[in-house]
Formats: sequence, structure tokens, C-alpha cells
Amino acid sequence: MLQQSIVAAIVVCAFWAVARRYMPKAMRRALRGWCVRGARKVGWNAFAERLERRAESGGSCGDGCGSCGACGSAGDKAAPNEFSISVDSLKRSTGIGRH
Repeated sequence: MLQQSIVAAIVVCAFWAVARRYMPKAMRRALRGWCVRGARKVGWNAFAERLERRAESGGSCGDGCGSCGACGSAGDKAAPNEFSISVDSLKRSTGIGRH
């Protein structure tokens, strides 16, 4: 029984880490609202307030929303940096083909 609880906790933590990183912003907001409502229903008001404060703190440069102005406007997009690598240099750096 204890092993199942530990595995469940690990799975929940892994889901939370992946969801925080890859979930779309609108879905994260909806999930946060659902968590706030659930926390208030259970009586965890301090936890609910902390989640709401985090939501009100605004965007950061990591959000990718352009709210910080560091990303530039859509018209300023430069061509992506292009580079090439030869097969020989790739083999040298990975050690493939050495005997």
C-alpha cells in the first residue's frame, strides 16, 4: 500500500512538471482556476490566495507571450541563423566510426 502511494505521488509530481512546462497558457489558467476553487471548497484559503497572487504577477519573458517587449514585434523577425556541419566533423565529435 505504501509503495502504491509513493508511486502515485511520483506520477503526480511528474505530471505537474510536464504540465507546467508544455501546457498552453489558456489551459494553465483554467487549471489554476479549478485548483483555486477546489482549495477554497476544502478550506485551504492560504493556498488559494497564493495561487491567485501567482496568476496576478503577470507574464515573464519565459511565457513567450511578448508581454515583456524583449521578443520584438512580428515585423522585426530576422532570418534564423543558418549553419551547416559536415558528416566528417559530426563523426569526429561523436566518436562514430572510430575503431
